[in-house]
Amino acid sequence: MTAQDFLTKLQKQPYNTRVKILWGSVVVAAIILFGLWVLTLRSSIKHLDTSDLLKSPSTAGANSTKVNYAAVERVDTGSGNLKIFFNFNNTTDDILNVSSLSNISLTANGASIAPSQMTDRQGKPFVQKILSHTQNFGILVFPKIDGASAQLTFDQMFFEGSPDQILSQKLDLDLKKLGKPNNLRN
Repeated sequence: MTAQDFLTKLQKQPYNTRVKILWGSVVVAAIILFGLWVLTLRSSIKHLDTSDLLKSPSTAGANSTKVNYAAVERVDTGSGNLKIFFNFNNTTDDILNVSSLSNISLTANGASIAPSQMTDRQGKPFVQKILSHTQNFGILVFPKIDGASAQLTFDQMFFEGSPDQILSQKLDLDLKKLGKPNNLRN
């Protein structure tokens, strides 16, 4: 019997019989698909490595000073204060808690100065947590200083996965070079 003969014979059956054959075919196909899914799932579970399921995300090298999370793009000395345009780039798989306003300082001419404000580029308060694989841009506002160089310190940073490892980053700033307008970033 060919497929065309089978279809012709099936079309000649009463409506109720055709519906029963349809639902029977659907049930058989569902049982076959469910069986294949169970076999595949069993194989996947059998080859699953459960030794590292409870380990926290890796923050290897997070405590080293070689990894820089903060960067300064430019400075602006207009309107009687010093604005430092910075960004945080978190390339890890963990959430980075950034320094609070009281843990940021600018050292210039032997004096340490605290910022008066830390905002994002839209003037809203800067975020305190940098999500994994994200970059956030902000502005620090300091009183105007005299001098060509300074050192910006971000202290008391840590990752959510390892809050006992405190990070600190110091950035040496050439205020004359950073004061010149840059090309627009892409």
